[in-house]
Amino acid sequence: MSRRSIGVVLVAAALALAGCGADRAGGSDAGPSAEPSDVTVYVVRHGETVFNRIGVMQGWSDSPLTPEGEDLADQAGEALADHDFVAAYVSDLGRTRQTAEHILAGQDDAPEPTYLPELREWNFGGFEGNPNDDAWGTALGEHGYEWSAVQADMGSFVADVGSLTAVADFFADSDPLGLAEDADAIRDRLAEGFGELIEDARAQGGGDVLVVSHGLAIGSLLEYLDPGFEPTQFHNLALSVIEVDGGTTTIVSSNDTDYLDDAA
Repeated sequence: MSRRSIGVVLVAAALALAGCGADRAGGSDAGPSAEPSDVTVYVVRHGETVFNRIGVMQGWSDSPLTPEGEDLADQAGEALADHDFVAAYVSDLGRTRQTAEHILAGQDDAPEPTYLPELREWNFGGFEGNPNDDAWGTALGEHGYEWSAVQADMGSFVADVGSLTAVADFFADSDPLGLAEDADAIRDRLAEGFGELIEDARAQGGGDVLVVSHGLAIGSLLEYLDPGFEPTQFHNLALSVIEVDGGTTTIVSSNDTDYLDDAA
């Protein structure tokens, strides 16, 4: 598996939001002075869906995995089979639940998944179910950007806007239904969800944990953990690895699909 260190940041703020994590894990016998357990988080984007294939915006809407998406999810499970996951945290949307089922099927003693709505994709409100080109074209066009130019140079666009997550404000501003999430709402829920799952995993003694989420949500999470993270378009089943040691988090690798070559 390719491992590339791309940043080290403190995440005390995220962990401070995790007060309810112990309830899901049943609490911990460790006293307040105990050293926190180390956690390694394996974050996987869901497999290809029907909407992915036909170019339709999903967000909180859903569609099932394609046969190819299911096959790659099985490969991901095989490639990660050597990891003794102590816990699995999954967005509660259908495509991530389906992906997690395939991945965990490759585990000899798979943990029962915990479904977290905090790990959902961005909510695009009234843009959901529309062709991607139309939705992005409208939201970006109202802010002076051309979708074709953005696709050609996403890095320059994000640098100009300030962050990947800030783009969510374009959809929130343009959504005729007023239902799309803004950037602050996305950051807050992802920070809360990440903090909760880390606290939960530590209550179980730490170790390797699986997270299954969505492309833009994963990009926003990594950007939250490391403001210097350079966003990219995450591939289906792409793997990102995050190490949490005490109050320090290291993004070890991101958007890795080479690990699928390790499938049996």
